[in-house]
Amino acid sequence: MSPLALRLGVLALVAIFTPALALTSISPNGSSPPDSVQPPVQDLSSADLEMLRTAMVVDLDLAVRRDIRGAFDGTRCDELKSLIDSTLEQDPNRLIAYYLRFVCAQATGTILGTEDAHARLLMKMAQTEQSSGEYFGDNVRKVSTAFDALAFAAASGSEILAAFFDVGGGGRRLYYVILARDPNTGMQQTMRFDISAFAAQILRAINEGLSPDAQVLAEDSPALLFVQTMMSLPDPLPATLVGQARFLSKVPGYSLVTPRVREALARAVAAGGTYARLSLGQSYLRDENDATAAAQAYAQFNEASKAGFAEADIVLSVMYERGVGVAKDSAAADQALKRAVDAIGRARTDGLLAQVFLAQGSRLYDEARGRKKLEAAARAGDAIAQNSLGIWCESRPNAHMESCVDWYMKASAQGFAIATRNLAHAYENGKGVPRDAKKAEQLYEKAAAAGYLTASTDRG
Repeated sequence: MSPLALRLGVLALVAIFTPALALTSISPNGSSPPDSVQPPVQDLSSADLEMLRTAMVVDLDLAVRRDIRGAFDGTRCDELKSLIDSTLEQDPNRLIAYYLRFVCAQATGTILGTEDAHARLLMKMAQTEQSSGEYFGDNVRKVSTAFDALAFAAASGSEILAAFFDVGGGGRRLYYVILARDPNTGMQQTMRFDISAFAAQILRAINEGLSPDAQVLAEDSPALLFVQTMMSLPDPLPATLVGQARFLSKVPGYSLVTPRVREALARAVAAGGTYARLSLGQSYLRDENDATAAAQAYAQFNEASKAGFAEADIVLSVMYERGVGVAKDSAAADQALKRAVDAIGRARTDGLLAQVFLAQGSRLYDEARGRKKLEAAARAGDAIAQNSLGIWCESRPNAHMESCVDWYMKASAQGFAIATRNLAHAYENGKGVPRDAKKAEQLYEKAAAAGYLTASTDRG
């Protein structure tokens, strides 16, 4: 790992774990959220908050957070050595401990000691890999806490663009998502770390401090409850605000324009969560009642582009082309699109362009161009686009189901669990293929084994 990569990683870690600013809430004007997205959460007293903060981190994590820069540049090795050793005795899978041991070996040890520490770190990093499930294309890993996720990114030499919590699996999985960029090639990737066990640990600690009749119920949706509980803290991190908004926008009856969702996104942006600008910009693009919405959308995407997000450049290319929220500028449109292609590749860019054009209610909606871009990405081998094209195909009047299912087959063959689930549904119901209950059962099981948590309950 180069010194530059290490410095970039340290700066990103400092930014990510800087407490959010205290903000004035934006008053929501929408209806009350449905009860289904409001599991009972006990109001937390000051004593509860202190207990919660203690539960959130083990001693090593807490020590690292006090001075992340010093921990990651090797100047705190004497102070942290005993904590590193005791942490590995308690949990031999703590990636942060292996990473700090390697950093300290580089700073103070022999070449042999450094090579041994590096080999052990690489071995532990490899052991974190797991199936991508519904997050095809993401680098999915299972770690103990968010600090392990950040250690993985730093050890990989990646430049961290953003990080946020994300709820998956119907509220059962908590992910810490890192958007990273290779400083040498400029290519971007999404690292998704499953820290569900971390969420369960915190909720258990909360329950231990409450009376039996006030304890938090988390059997069905521990990850969602974790995010909601973190929101009750007086200084929620941008990563938590983004996670809440992303989840709420997918709940029936909610969308990106729902006031409560926009409030969380606006708070995240104000607190330094640059990634939230992407969703906030999409919210403005879908706002038909505000004459300034298009200009506000452009402002959000422009700032996100400056931060290096390829997704922002994709939207900007269309806004410049059409003159939505900004004056038409074909040269600027071409430059934005080139930045995106350089960062994530042509096929993925086409797939995301298709999403921009096919987002109903958006000022950029264009079904014909969306389908064209979706087909281009699918034919180039993008599994997400192939599955999306199958779904779009099914939604059309008088759909030719054989063609729709063919796209599911192509995506499933690449290991995309959602496409495998869709293919199972086709066999179960005889859509585009002969009805075959046994084949459907095998495919449902394959999707579940690949990490798509709800595949086993999606039958019928």
